[in-house]
Amino acid sequence: MTGASTSIGRYLVQGLAERGAAVAGLARGGERLVTAMDEVATATGART
Repeated sequence: MTGASTSIGRYLVQGLAERGAAVAGLARGGERLVTAMDEVATATGART
């Protein structure tokens, strides 16, 4: 998912992860992306 660290991309990644999808995120801000993916993994138990 592009733009996975903020806004719509972030919410789509979480929504897909909640439904059992394996997700991968891309974003310009590496540090924000790592934080967002860690939060998604913690909230959903998904591997990101």
